[in-house]
Amino acid sequence: MNPLIHPAGIIFQRVLQTTWQAAVLAGLILGAQWFLRKRLSPSWRYGLWLLLVVRLLMPVSPQSAFSIFNLARATPKYPLAASHASVLSDAVEGEPAGNIPAYVPVVAEPHGASLIVQAPAVAKPAAKVNWFAVAFYGWLAGVFFFGARLVWTNGRFLSRIAAYQPIADEAVTRLFDECRAAFKITHPVRIIESEEVESPAVYGLWRKWLLLPDGVFERFTTEELRCIFLHELAHIKRGDLGVNWLVALLQVLHWFNPVLWLAWARMRADRELATDALALAHVRKSNHASYGETILKVLEGLTGERALPGLVGVVENKAQLKERLAAISRPGKYWKWAALAVMALIAGVGLTGAQAEKGGASENPKPAPTDAANIARLDLTGEVRMTNGKPIMATVFIATARPKTGTSPFCPSCYADCIKSAKADVQGRFKIESLDPTLIFRILVVAKDYEPKYVGEVDPAKGPVKVELESRNLADAPPGNTLLGRVVDSQGRPIAGATVESFGIHTKDGAGHWGSLPGVDPLAVTDDRGVFLITSLKPFAALDVKVEARGFARKSFTELRSGTTRHDLTMTEGAMVSGRIIWHGKPLPGVSVGIASTDRSMEHFTGHFEVGTDSDGRFAFINLPPHVQYNLYGIMQTLQNYGAVVSSQVSTEGDGSKVDAGDLVVDPAHRLAGRVVLDDGKPFPAKTRLLVSLEAAWDSLHIELDQDGHFDTTGIPSGVVSLSVRVPGYRVSAKNASLDTLNPFMLSGRVN
Repeated sequence: MNPLIHPAGIIFQRVLQTTWQAAVLAGLILGAQWFLRKRLSPSWRYGLWLLLVVRLLMPVSPQSAFSIFNLARATPKYPLAASHASVLSDAVEGEPAGNIPAYVPVVAEPHGASLIVQAPAVAKPAAKVNWFAVAFYGWLAGVFFFGARLVWTNGRFLSRIAAYQPIADEAVTRLFDECRAAFKITHPVRIIESEEVESPAVYGLWRKWLLLPDGVFERFTTEELRCIFLHELAHIKRGDLGVNWLVALLQVLHWFNPVLWLAWARMRADRELATDALALAHVRKSNHASYGETILKVLEGLTGERALPGLVGVVENKAQLKERLAAISRPGKYWKWAALAVMALIAGVGLTGAQAEKGGASENPKPAPTDAANIARLDLTGEVRMTNGKPIMATVFIATARPKTGTSPFCPSCYADCIKSAKADVQGRFKIESLDPTLIFRILVVAKDYEPKYVGEVDPAKGPVKVELESRNLADAPPGNTLLGRVVDSQGRPIAGATVESFGIHTKDGAGHWGSLPGVDPLAVTDDRGVFLITSLKPFAALDVKVEARGFARKSFTELRSGTTRHDLTMTEGAMVSGRIIWHGKPLPGVSVGIASTDRSMEHFTGHFEVGTDSDGRFAFINLPPHVQYNLYGIMQTLQNYGAVVSSQVSTEGDGSKVDAGDLVVDPAHRLAGRVVLDDGKPFPAKTRLLVSLEAAWDSLHIELDQDGHFDTTGIPSGVVSLSVRVPGYRVSAKNASLDTLNPFMLSGRVN
């Protein structure tokens, strides 16, 4: 499990960032308390600690130029990201560049058959320790331990006190009701005398208990009981039980931070001071001394046993007793205006985050697959109409994206803009707002009773786009001409917006064909229930379809029978393959890597995937179909200035598996030059292109021939290469010794 993309690992990243900032905030609070000393009332001293609780609960903090964290502005090593591309930062823990196997190509005969590239077994060096992973698993173990202890101890305690009957003594309940009325507490509080506690305490969250130790009525007078009741009811009035539970949960998450443990202890002490102050407000001044004596008397029964996290008592700690008694006997004169100013100041500098530098990172990084944060974003506008010009109320989705120039480490559907969509109005007009101006998009247009349509190479900067849809009538299709299905995830939840493409048909006479299917809907899109319908002009026995959905592995389903039975097609997350590109011993950013299944038969080919390398030369393919053998290679066009990467093979395992392809080394590339001639000596057509393709990769170079048919290119890796050219009225001559007899429109040969 990669802790960087596991949900708990993402939480841990946030915990690490928040915990040191909370420690700084705790220092500010202690400093403010020391500076104001006795000029700060107990309730305000405690109120300052609530800022610490708020800071730990904030998922993100607003940026501010006044934040104290501007003094420690830094880019996190493992930034949070909303998209799958966040795994790139930890795709591979760097392996030495020199420990790369020499790939040995083996060509299968006859000439022109597929190339198999294999790497000999090489002993890998000892892996470097991933200290983040070590810390993550250590933190996770601590969370489980402290969380389990919190649940177990409180569950056991609750089961024991639930067995006790409430006190029915009329004098006691009357005294307690008088105290409860003084605080205007209307909800019931059960009074229990139990040996489970050694001092009076309140317990519970929704259902409240006042727990009294055995013999309390023999030890304490009526006036002392009144003081005890007032103190405990003050805890309920102030909401201390809820805050105490919240702090207990935060302690579980931040168990490793000693500064916060000290802060919680100081917070509990200030809570008791604030509770004493509230209780004393309901006690006559002449009885203040009696209140303090009651606290001392309760102290005599303490053994020092640690209280439960959910238990709030009269006396929890002997260490702060002197401070409490002094506050009870000599209330001070407090500066309320100073308390307000200090709280506002600490909130302003401690509850805000570091302000992002121009062009730099902030403490709350956002997923941004481009470097165009400061470039004005664009709106994509357009119209959807029928072929006769009638407007259509359709839905327009951003399906995929790619950079206008250069490469990107993000998968085509991983960009933040790929979650956007818009509905066309009655005039057929739509607008998708705030798109990245550095990207080119492919959009998907869907409307009821119309053929869905992809439109590629959409650039919002070029103005409105016009889309024409063809109508279709699905309601009248007989069952034998339809395929009904539903696309769901592994939990059985519907997946909306998935595309279902038919690529094969089985006829009722047992025949079938694949590829282009005339008369069959080429594409369907699932609705909000995940349901789709594909129709055919002619009856059929079954269809083969490929399903693609954002965040899931592309998947094929074969021989889905026609009729009224709905087929549930389950999609899964797939596997991941990651690695790094190395050139002259250093990571190579900004180049592209491709991966395609070695089996290219129509029913098994998973498709071609392409991503770029990040600033550390790393790449990661996500949501790959599992249990598939792939060819992994460098894209020639992007590597021409450096060399070439020879294709290698990797295999994915099950869903959620991760394959480390290691370091792919850029080797010196081959130069390929020659000339294409027409055997009748006629002039060569202008703008003719030669296609140079790799047998072991889904990759080609398009080379424009000059007026004499010459070509000259570099960036060719070792292996089998094919050349093809199309000139109207001509075919590749059999005079070429490298003519591929299986594919007579190309030449095929080995470059080494």
